[in-house]
Amino acid sequence: MKKFCYILFLFYALFIISSSALAAVVKIDPESVNINNVGVGNTFNVNIAIENVTNLGGFEFELQYDNAVITIENDSDVSIGAFLSSSGRSVSLLKNTDTAGLLKAGAFSYGDPIGPDGNGVLIQVTFKVQSLAEGALDLKNVILTDTSAASIAVDTTTDAAVTAIAETLTVQVMPASVTLNNIGNTFDADIMIQGVKNLGSFEFKLQYNPAVVKIANDTDVTLGTFLESTGRTATRLGPNIDNDAGLLEAGAFSFGDQAGPNGSGVLMKIKFTIQSLSAGQLDLKDVLITDISAVSITVDTVKDGNLYIPPDDPIDDTTDDTTYYADKDGDGTPDYLDKCPDDPSKVSPGSCGCGVADTDTDSDGTPDCNDKCSKDPDKVSPGSCGCGVAETDTDNDGTPDCNDKCPKDPAKTEEGTCGCGVADTDTDGDGIPDCNDPCVDDPDNACNGPGLPNDTDGDGVLDSEDGCPNDPNKTQEGTCGCGIADTDTDNDGTLDCNDKCPKDPAKTEEGTCGCGIADTDTDNDGTPDCNDKCPKDPAKTEEGDCGCGIADTDTDNDGTPDCSDPCPDDPENKCDSDNDGISDDKDACPDDPDKTEPGICGCGVADIDSDGDGIFDCNEDDSSSSNCFINTAAHSSMGMLSGIFSFLAVCIGISVRKDRISKK
Repeated sequence: MKKFCYILFLFYALFIISSSALAAVVKIDPESVNINNVGVGNTFNVNIAIENVTNLGGFEFELQYDNAVITIENDSDVSIGAFLSSSGRSVSLLKNTDTAGLLKAGAFSYGDPIGPDGNGVLIQVTFKVQSLAEGALDLKNVILTDTSAASIAVDTTTDAAVTAIAETLTVQVMPASVTLNNIGNTFDADIMIQGVKNLGSFEFKLQYNPAVVKIANDTDVTLGTFLESTGRTATRLGPNIDNDAGLLEAGAFSFGDQAGPNGSGVLMKIKFTIQSLSAGQLDLKDVLITDISAVSITVDTVKDGNLYIPPDDPIDDTTDDTTYYADKDGDGTPDYLDKCPDDPSKVSPGSCGCGVADTDTDSDGTPDCNDKCSKDPDKVSPGSCGCGVAETDTDNDGTPDCNDKCPKDPAKTEEGTCGCGVADTDTDGDGIPDCNDPCVDDPDNACNGPGLPNDTDGDGVLDSEDGCPNDPNKTQEGTCGCGIADTDTDNDGTLDCNDKCPKDPAKTEEGTCGCGIADTDTDNDGTPDCNDKCPKDPAKTEEGDCGCGIADTDTDNDGTPDCSDPCPDDPENKCDSDNDGISDDKDACPDDPDKTEPGICGCGVADIDSDGDGIFDCNEDDSSSSNCFINTAAHSSMGMLSGIFSFLAVCIGISVRKDRISKK
């Protein structure tokens, strides 16, 4: 540690940091690593990369990691990238690995050439997987300097994630490599799951060749620790062992309040006893997985276990010491020859490492794992324009066309006031570029003559040619004059400046009724309808006593208009003797104020039927209903007619007054 600090002190002595540089990006590449695809005990690489740097001279950083998940095994696992020396300068690497999960590293360069520009790898770090758990790579305390020891601003640092959950759910047989000394020896095979979430239960069948291996008894099938890893209680199902058919049926379910486990682990461990020194296969099938709610979880991949004999050491029954090799990934290459024993698609790491295909989608010679523009054959990093867009700089002004709004004008990257291809030069410094300044050499814009402003209202027309030099909206007086627009709001042909009703197309003067109301006189009485309460009566403008359409004439001048006067020709109203409002010439009972017709009882007598018997009081002796009788004596005293009348009077219920018909 002291040696490292001393070297850092020398580093700072060589690079006295100041604050002036272009912003750069320092990042971890790749930004995410799935260590399930790597496997415990295997290694993977990450790069500390830089982008958008200019004249790089040196760098320093710290990288924090979880050493329970991944570790840096030795100094050789931290190596300098090619970028710092790419311009021809000599490079010295500074590094220190802390066992607490902290890497401190850096490098400085020296020599005559300038430092490199652009993008590249600063450091490559090799990690070894210790456990399949989540983790992170935390990049911090980054310092950059140029070749003159001036500080370079760091715009962004990007961390990386270490993930342990597989992208697809896989259940597989994973037998370990064993040495078969003798028939009768045993070896273990694991039923392993990867990429599961909230595991609740599992079932499976395992087919094997009973001539090669067998399962001695139930105790040789044991539950792995994964199902109970979150604190739930697990119960084994079976096992059902049929060594005659070479078939194992087994499973387990869990219960408890906790969630089920996520990620990867061993479901079941199986101990096999060797029956013969022959190659064999463990065929995994009928796999059922559920979560803690008994909901089925889809299994994406099921992998069998394949056991191989090395070709240079064939099995010889007479030889005691024979190795029986496993093929974890089932790719046909035994693990002892397979540099990617957990990757069925690869037998060597290649460019991208085990678990990552060396696919080159755009066929540009750079595999996708190292190609940040994997679908663009012309680029391996986004650059300034991004993938799929060329970094072309047509005008060679240092700004690529994708960011250059004037791609054919080397003097401009923005259109400015004058547009591309025309400089925004302001010769006289008056704030108006020459392209818009009619007096490019006169800051007072008096180029039309002494004391004569060039364009007072700034409408682009010189005052000498502008009929309204102070009105930016007009160059001629027009109808309304300078300073007043020749607007005709209501489109009635009269401009607003001369129209007292500029919003009423029917009027140009207010008239009697005002703007917006027509001066119509329907009855032609000289009073427009807006002021005439009887607009259809030419004789009246007010309703008066008799209303519109009826004259308020008072013929007898008695103060009551004829429309309400019963005696319009008699001021004393003597034409109505009983004062009932009906003139005598129209009143059949002129002396009876209650009647205008005689009715049944005649004038002066009310037509009343007090007892409601249908006979008015004026024709009854009294008002009771019991005065009807048969008068048998009427025949002798009044003769035939009187008898008939009396008979009718009694039979039809007509009561006859005594003062009108006498009895004899």
